[in-house]
Amino acid sequence: MSFKIFRLRYQLVKAIKTSNPSCKLFCVGDDWQSIYRFSGSDISLFKEFENYFGFTVKSKIETTYRFHNPLISLSSGFIQKNPNQAKKELKGISSRKNTDYKIHYSITDNQDDTLAVQKIFNELLEFDDQIENKEIIILCRYGFDIDRIKNEKSIFQIDKINEIISYSIKTKEGEIKRLKALFMTVHKAKGLEGDIIIVLNCNSGKFGFPSEMSDDQVLNLLLSEADQFENGEERRLFYVAMTRAKEKVYFVTDSSYKSKFIAELEVENGQSPNKKCPNCITADVVLRKSGIAKNGNTYKFYGCTNFLHGCDYTTSEWLNK
Repeated sequence: MSFKIFRLRYQLVKAIKTSNPSCKLFCVGDDWQSIYRFSGSDISLFKEFENYFGFTVKSKIETTYRFHNPLISLSSGFIQKNPNQAKKELKGISSRKNTDYKIHYSITDNQDDTLAVQKIFNELLEFDDQIENKEIIILCRYGFDIDRIKNEKSIFQIDKINEIISYSIKTKEGEIKRLKALFMTVHKAKGLEGDIIIVLNCNSGKFGFPSEMSDDQVLNLLLSEADQFENGEERRLFYVAMTRAKEKVYFVTDSSYKSKFIAELEVENGQSPNKKCPNCITADVVLRKSGIAKNGNTYKFYGCTNFLHGCDYTTSEWLNK
């Protein structure tokens, strides 16, 4: 059986096994991709399998046929920041091409990813001759994140019913080049794959990624202690998002409100457009406000992007004292 297991399902399987002594149980699962905690899935049933079902022989599957380095190293290091996850060393098929990743910084406000997605599409159409034949999937934490892609200037054709976004450009030679992208939540995309993956709204906030609503205190009381790591479920969900890619994954974030997950990836990649906060180290110091004071001097006020998570570092700069 596939191991998306809940307590009631466990009790059913246990009853069947108990009433049939000769019954053998074969299970397949990946605790790195356990993302149904919100509906009662308990990771301890996987991590402590032998405690529930008795003597167990485990075999690890550590070869992936979908994605490759550098994404293997990036995603494996990311998910294993949670010490409760099983330790594994994934390997790809050496004959396959690399799977690259890129953090794309949105140049609009943190509720709008339109120009960011357009820029990514333009890049794909310009540098990939085969892009029109490839599968592109736009992923998000919540279904309503499709509204982050506006269509005020008819930049895209958005079919919300079929979850398809179409885009086209006209080259200097007059040729029309087109591409289409599927749009879905990360939960819906589990088990699927695409050549190019674009992850929207990698920002901090209540409905960002990680979602600040995910670690519900009531749910914590109902589930075991095996899954109490901060943002543990969200980390697994983010891992699922990035590992849907066969060729490349783009993370779209607002540089002033980037999520803690993006800050982690920047540290690994050495990529950031801003100075790091001297207090919390991983977050950035970004411009919050600028203006002219009563004395006529121009000022700029900077703050840490991690302010939603408790860092209160701020600093000011006077330009014409």
